[in-house]
Amino acid sequence: FVAGKKKDRDGVKRIHGLNLRQASSHRRQMHRENGLRRRRDMLNKRRRIAPTSEEKKTANGESGNHDEGTIKDYIQMANDAIQKFKKAVEEASAESQQQQLNALKTIVYMLSREDMDPEMIIDAIINAGMVKNLISLLESRNTTSSELQMQAAWCLTNIASGTHAQTELVLPACPAFIQALSGNNRKLKEHAVWALGNIAGDSDEFRNSVIQMGGFAALAKIIDDSANMELVRTGCWTLSNMLKGRDPSAARREFYKIGNAYYMKRFFQLLDSKQLQQQQQQKEVVLQIEGVIVEVVWCLTYLTSRDEPGCGAIIKAGFADRIAKLMHKDTKTSILIPCNNNLILVFSGIIRP
Repeated sequence: FVAGKKKDRDGVKRIHGLNLRQASSHRRQMHRENGLRRRRDMLNKRRRIAPTSEEKKTANGESGNHDEGTIKDYIQMANDAIQKFKKAVEEASAESQQQQLNALKTIVYMLSREDMDPEMIIDAIINAGMVKNLISLLESRNTTSSELQMQAAWCLTNIASGTHAQTELVLPACPAFIQALSGNNRKLKEHAVWALGNIAGDSDEFRNSVIQMGGFAALAKIIDDSANMELVRTGCWTLSNMLKGRDPSAARREFYKIGNAYYMKRFFQLLDSKQLQQQQQQKEVVLQIEGVIVEVVWCLTYLTSRDEPGCGAIIKAGFADRIAKLMHKDTKTSILIPCNNNLILVFSGIIRP
């Protein structure tokens, strides 16, 4: 016999105590879990980049075009803006809000550059004691500038994309972020959803905090906004961060308790492949819908991972059939991967070797 392999009394080959059938199933399970782990590692957090020319112009702030210069120059520019912001906060004059806004625009731009590691700038913000000022701006009802609150939220969102210790400093802003989800400021909502996703994606502890503060109920309003599919996509990504982790059982219980009926109905609507066929002439809309589909399927995947009742519920609700219809020769890989993972998890959960 080969070392490590044995035969039981019935002549069935065994590997490390498992018969070949069980070992094969075990390998498949480990492969699926490794895939989910890689997905978590890659997408748990996202830094908010200025994606449009309008937002880049807004982020450039008082200093104009920052595209030229060395990293040392950028860091010095950010440090100067941090000092200007702190000085404006201390002065509390009639002009101080505009000064704070100008300084924040520069800081946000530096945090949002794709070609820069923001960690040094985040550390400078933290060392200056600026995080508490940003949270105060977000919570304040006295500020006359909604743009000032939006820039503060953007800054906090990117701080929350950093290390565990950096994210922890943003945790007290969660109630304000959750409250913003029911407000009328669209841009503030976008930053709030993104920030909550970064915080929930950091650790089980922070994820549970977001859930206990009412995260699931608040996000229901976000993914119902059919007029803003990019916001729906970010909302679904945040949901996926709230449904995963080393021990997602508590999160699942809260999800089923608070929003199961609504979310399942909405997920079913969002996975309608006809949406893609109807929007073929609008590439931007198609990309947004594809992004939503990817995040919804990942949500369903985390709900079914290691959860036999969840697998049965997914099949009973008709999701397996709907996901299967998304898989054809023209489907993009970004959609095929979560769809494939989901169906494997669903059927491995209800079919025992």
